[in-house]
Amino acid sequence: MNHETPEPGWALVLPEAPRESLDKSYMEHNQYLRYLASTLRLSSHLVRRRTLTEALYDLIVGRMVLGQTLQKAPLDWTSTGASKNDFVCVYYSDAGIRLRHLSRQTRNKALGLCPNW
Repeated sequence: MNHETPEPGWALVLPEAPRESLDKSYMEHNQYLRYLASTLRLSSHLVRRRTLTEALYDLIVGRMVLGQTLQKAPLDWTSTGASKNDFVCVYYSDAGIRLRHLSRQTRNKALGLCPNW
């Protein structure tokens, strides 16, 4: 996280992970991103997984500026990880922002993807 810089510019971000992205592995989420790009008729590099820094920023801004709590139910699996096999998830619990480090083979009904484009 010390070396990540958010992409400059604006992006559309969903407030919660779509139902279609829940209970999938990290690689299945990548397939979902390609499907989403083709459905929206966008270039595949424009529809992407957020970094941890971007996801945290969105949670904080959503709470402070919009007065809304984003990512309250499912976890958002980001592109940030300590290795190529483990990635960080973020969500907003009653106790505040929480991070989880998960293997990319993990599947869970509360684990989703909140892409931006």
